[in-house]
Amino acid sequence: MRRLGGNKHLVYHMDFFPDSSHFVTIGGKSSALWIWDLRKPDKPEKFQLKKPDPPDKVMMLDGVTVTHDNQIVATMRVADIANWYWHRFCFVSWPSQKYRSVKAKQFTFELCTAKKRTVLLKSGGINTDEPPAWWNFKEKQVWHTPKIPKNDDANYRISDDLNYVVYFEEHMAGVWSTAREKWVEIESFEWEVNNAIFSPSGKYVLMVCADSIYYIYETATFTQISDPIEIDTDFASPQFTPDDRKILIPSKGAVHIFDVQTSEEITSYDFKVGDINALKISDDGLMYAVSGKKKEIVIADLE
Repeated sequence: MRRLGGNKHLVYHMDFFPDSSHFVTIGGKSSALWIWDLRKPDKPEKFQLKKPDPPDKVMMLDGVTVTHDNQIVATMRVADIANWYWHRFCFVSWPSQKYRSVKAKQFTFELCTAKKRTVLLKSGGINTDEPPAWWNFKEKQVWHTPKIPKNDDANYRISDDLNYVVYFEEHMAGVWSTAREKWVEIESFEWEVNNAIFSPSGKYVLMVCADSIYYIYETATFTQISDPIEIDTDFASPQFTPDDRKILIPSKGAVHIFDVQTSEEITSYDFKVGDINALKISDDGLMYAVSGKKKEIVIADLE
């Protein structure tokens, strides 16, 4: 276990580079990226993102990911003079530091990567009547899901292999197969569904419900595979390990590790960082990072 030095911000989003040699964070009110060379963990490098022209102003950076070709992609939430929000996507190639940015047409986007491509997922519902769509800036391709009954609270997530889309709103959720172009299943839940998280392979999806209840489903059939997990959680989202065998869930400053097939807790670690705001596992599954209210960043081995 090691603690990274030089951080002065609350960190809410972070990611490892594909080879786990570097690490990037965003946080606080700064519109900057902080990049650590993990061989020099006490000297982060700052990259200031270009701010929009006045009167538009940066509200926050609310997402960051690193593609397989070491391109950092950050989402910048911007407000105009009338306080309408929109997103700008900022692309930074590393280590060349070549920079470009693209303004999104709508605010409702979530960032993810898939098959070495940068994919932007419109998570849907707010200020638009369009169905969810996925944009690939390099290939200039667009994917669409079928029209789903309009609801301002609707949310969508896509698996990394682009084969499945999970849709959820209030007490309903369903999985759509993009290959078969049909619904796998739509199901009602006792508790309101707040989020859905695919495992790296897309084989499983974790349904995050109110009152800190978690259901693990097999995606292809949308059937529950084990007992629900009940645990109070911190701000950071749970994470599957790259091999789909474990789930890491942050709770009261500690990371709890559960077995996917049995939903039984394997172990837990308290890193003394306060309530956890960010949690991320490296692509190779050998380490993970946590950051909490004490503004510390800890890198730990994942056994």
